Amino acid sequence: MMDEQRPAGDTREVVPLVLLHGSADGPGAWQGVIAALGPGWQVHAPTFAAIATESALDTDLPWLDEMMAHSGARVLAAHSYGALLALR
Repeated sequence: MMDEQRPAGDTREVVPLVLLHGSADGPGAWQGVIAALGPGWQVHAPTFAAIATESALDTDLPWLDEMMAHSGARVLAAHSYGALLALR
């Protein structure tokens, strides 16, 4: 999880965001996006198996549900295998 630095006195709402990487990547694939977001985002870019098999989906889908609930995220961005999870 990465919390962007906010200026003192900034009272804007912090928006939780989950970023799901693709099958050949890891959370580092999102570094450019995270850098461009700026303050106001609480970014969760987790590591997961990212192998598109039925058994992986059976494991990763409940994990994603728990991740979204735990993070309080209202925004989800995903790529490749992460997008497959997000669309399910």
